[in-house]
Amino acid sequence: MNSFFKVAVFCLIVIGAFTAFAVWYVPDIPVTQPPAVHEQAISDDAALVAVGEAIFYGKGNCTLCHDKRGNRAPALDGIAFIAPERLKDVRYKGKATTADEYVYESLVNPSAYVVKGYGARGSGDAISPMPEATGPAIGLTDIEANAVASFLLSGGFH
Repeated sequence: MNSFFKVAVFCLIVIGAFTAFAVWYVPDIPVTQPPAVHEQAISDDAALVAVGEAIFYGKGNCTLCHDKRGNRAPALDGIAFIAPERLKDVRYKGKATTADEYVYESLVNPSAYVVKGYGARGSGDAISPMPEATGPAIGLTDIEANAVASFLLSGGFH
């Protein structure tokens, strides 16, 4: 029992030392949100696409799921050409009538059309696992979502 007590005290001292080091010597990393995009900052279509690209690879974290091979989520290259076909699909439940509207709608209401094989488990491809881009999980503004849609429609993601 005496050796158990010694080991327990030693462990508590080591844990206390690590805790003290973490509290007093490891600097805090400040959490900062990137500045919101304001409509006035976007002067033309090229600027809108550039802002969309920055959000796609940055704040939006889109590449966590959307890669070029479509492993976790549908591949997005060529979406401008694929969108008109999806609008005609009987499974489409959205309100968009153009490719531009469809891509934006896919960001703000991902379950309007779920690509076959990419739906949430048990939903029969009726519910998208993607969170709404303007919802709390991603937190894009409408302007930022529009910029991402413009980037995708420009063919920048390939």
